Amino acid sequence: SKPAEEIVIEKMHYYHSAEEFLDELLLIQQSLEKNKGHAIAKGKIDVLITQVRIFGFHLATLDIRQESDVHTDALAEIFNCIGIKDFKRLNKKEKIEILALELINPRPLGYKSFYDSLSLMTREVMATLEAVSDALKIISPKCIESYIISMCRNEIDILTLMLLMKEVGLVTIKNGKIIQAALNIVPLFETKADLENAPVVIENLFNNPLYQSYLSARGNLQEIMVGYSDSGKDVGYLESNYRIYTALNRLRSVVQRYNIKLRVFHGRGGTISRGGGPTNKALLAQPQGTVFDVKITEQGEVIAANYANPGIAYRYLEQVSSAVIFRTLTDLNFVSDIKEKIPWKIDVKEDFLENYATLASSAHQKYEMLVKQNPKFISFFLTFTPIDLIERTTIGSRPSRRRKTAVADISSLRAIPWVFSWMQCRLLFPAFYGVGSAFDSFVQKNNIQILQIMYNKWLYFKTLLDNLHMVLLKTDLSVAKRYLRLIESHPELKEIYEEITKEYELTKKYVLEITNSKELLDISPALKEAIKRRNPYLDPLNVSQVIMLEQWRKQGRIDDMSHKGIQRWLLQTVNGIAAGMRNTG
Repeated sequence: SKPAEEIVIEKMHYYHSAEEFLDELLLIQQSLEKNKGHAIAKGKIDVLITQVRIFGFHLATLDIRQESDVHTDALAEIFNCIGIKDFKRLNKKEKIEILALELINPRPLGYKSFYDSLSLMTREVMATLEAVSDALKIISPKCIESYIISMCRNEIDILTLMLLMKEVGLVTIKNGKIIQAALNIVPLFETKADLENAPVVIENLFNNPLYQSYLSARGNLQEIMVGYSDSGKDVGYLESNYRIYTALNRLRSVVQRYNIKLRVFHGRGGTISRGGGPTNKALLAQPQGTVFDVKITEQGEVIAANYANPGIAYRYLEQVSSAVIFRTLTDLNFVSDIKEKIPWKIDVKEDFLENYATLASSAHQKYEMLVKQNPKFISFFLTFTPIDLIERTTIGSRPSRRRKTAVADISSLRAIPWVFSWMQCRLLFPAFYGVGSAFDSFVQKNNIQILQIMYNKWLYFKTLLDNLHMVLLKTDLSVAKRYLRLIESHPELKEIYEEITKEYELTKKYVLEITNSKELLDISPALKEAIKRRNPYLDPLNVSQVIMLEQWRKQGRIDDMSHKGIQRWLLQTVNGIAAGMRNTG
């Protein structure tokens, strides 16, 4: 055995950072080039240097995400332990005052002294923050960049997380100013109300001296995430996209006034109800000035579709990169001559936006009348779709519900199982419901040529309708009709199905007329052919799913995953349909 001193010395013989490793690799490369080793220097050594520059010791940069209410509950519990009572009952002004005082207070909250008495969730929140702090110190400052606050409603949610981060050293405050901040705090605005309020929240933060110092410590970069999933579930397809579009326009104006850099993080899913569709077209259609610095989520089956094949992956990345470059250059007026020659326009006319606002509002009202105001809808959803089966799958990263309670309305249900359930029974209801009625109402008062001009001249509107083509073709009413046997004992629910199918036909009628198409997806023959070829192979899976789902429910939904267990075979149908539809939600 070696003396203790030698062991200590040996433990110091490692690279403390990727930069140290890179410096030595560059030194080796320079030495090889000076000593007739040019071929080696430009071979494997050069490849390794590139890998270190890109991946460091961390490989991929991660994001952390947690819901705002979880942070609030954790801080309220810690406050209660140190004598600050009833934090959650205080009004907004009182909360901001307490948070500001505690942020500049050199005394820590001292949660470790009463750690064992805290709830499991609060301990998990603090343990996560500690793990983040350790990872940034030990692995790399680049291994984690952003902490996303989902369901962010106001500036209190941001300041709450900031105070929790201060407790573990992720934020350092001196003389009333933040001098070090290890992470971007990223508010995720998801619902209609939160998207509407987002610019006001961000401007209030920009006027907060403490937050100004935080931005300064992070290079004056404000990252903001917009959520398509929950906004789509909340208000429907057209209204969700309208709220996101207008929110980004207003947010751009706010950051420009305060000379802050904006990074927009698009929380897109696979289906158009969750912001899906061709990524390059979506980027090209974004509001002016919002694509200079952009992030996009890639989820579930989208990862396999876009990256499993190297050729497709290169092509996809090429399309996304070209869209970002083109939009950046056009927004900076570097390619104005090209911009004038393209048939559609990125810059939206005021009357186009007014017309779209009218359509979105009308579609939203129709959507809410059924989803939120019809007392029979939840019963129909829980019975007609295989949601009870999907909740037993292990394919999601999070629980299907935000709260462990019965589904009394859709607010507690997460967006993925919501869309996934409709996708399974081939009735892609969330994407089209309300759209047909909105078009019909508009055309009754105006001329359909207005919508046709909007489609041909405004890329954002064109993208929305092109995506509807795909959704309407993937919807199969002949298959969806088979799921009616699941509600045979509840005949009063059938009227909801009839209402949905009526809206489908109306939406299909207007989408074809506005886009001047004879059939769905005439605008994309290759995709049309692919969907039509896949569908017949899915039909038997749907038939089997309905029959087995009916039996499984009659047996009391027994959780049996044995070889002969009906639940096992039901889950196989779920996987098969999802693979064939190319969307899980």
